[in-house]
Amino acid sequence: MDQGICYPRFTIGDRTTFNHGIPVFILFSDQPQNYNVIIKWGLNNHLDKIVRKCEEQLDAVLDGHESVLLSGEDVSLLPATGLDRLNTYLRKKDYTVRVLCSVRKPYSFTCSEVQQKIRGGRLRSIEKIRVPRKSLRIKTLRDTFDKVEFFSFEKDLEYPGGPVAALLDRAQVKKEKIEIQAVNEGLGNITTRLYAAINREYPVILHGRLNPDGREPGVRNFDDNKFLLTRDEIAQIRAQLDRENAKIAALLGAEFTDSSYPFSESFTIDLDTAARMLTEVTEKPHVRQVVKAFLLRHGDSSWSEADLLAASHEADRRIEQNRMQADEAEIDAATPETGTSTLVKLWRAVRSIKKESR
Repeated sequence: MDQGICYPRFTIGDRTTFNHGIPVFILFSDQPQNYNVIIKWGLNNHLDKIVRKCEEQLDAVLDGHESVLLSGEDVSLLPATGLDRLNTYLRKKDYTVRVLCSVRKPYSFTCSEVQQKIRGGRLRSIEKIRVPRKSLRIKTLRDTFDKVEFFSFEKDLEYPGGPVAALLDRAQVKKEKIEIQAVNEGLGNITTRLYAAINREYPVILHGRLNPDGREPGVRNFDDNKFLLTRDEIAQIRAQLDRENAKIAALLGAEFTDSSYPFSESFTIDLDTAARMLTEVTEKPHVRQVVKAFLLRHGDSSWSEADLLAASHEADRRIEQNRMQADEAEIDAATPETGTSTLVKLWRAVRSIKKESR
């Protein structure tokens, strides 16, 4: 706000977010009840209230400021009807709309979207993926808004400060007082494939609802290998990739297209990583069975199932010990000295009973 440009924060349910794609998609999509964020956050039963609150907040932002910067990937996911409603709404507020779009190359975008859908518990099979029709989104944006500018995401990666700094410069925002933090929320190749295996049996979202038997929505990353498709997976969508690249080239130029499709190599998992995966991915026994089967399929030759179970039990013991120490420290910090030892003894007895009853 120091520069006269508002970058608003929204409250949705009991959460706050600076990802403007979420409230914008909720307000202007044709079917907000099917939006994965609404489902994962458990907001379907309060959808009318959520929509009303989003509208009130966006109205307040636009009515109270002359310049507003809205940013969020899900804005581009709106159908043509939704984008048209958004454009009409902004014009009625007397805003001049300038649209800045960062565009990934088709193969890079496909890998990113596959990973995000697996991370979110929606995609159940890598073998059935399709190349996103980003060319259609580009054409729809051009048909809807008067002024749309497209920039190469890959080129912006080389920009000083990265894509965020590039966006701020194009929006004429001075960056001197802004701390840009590079946060990579991506999952490694092995981790992505592990969660894909879990999703196949126990997805987070099933038939448009939270799956009570599904894995926990949160994820943890266990490797730094970039997620890419295998040779066979690329072969299944090669024709789609070639067609999409041709369409993107016609719309934006060759710099927005792929020159090659790099693939992931085969992998094996060592015992330490396997034990951490089995221990930390989930606490649900039925999901752990899927994790164990995946690890046994991809384990290196240095360990067996018995080794895995022994290592994971030791990891479970360390986690439980760390939890107990943390809880004891919390009790010590919150309790007068005279009562500390009695409370800790009582607490340890309760923990012991619970542990034995598992």
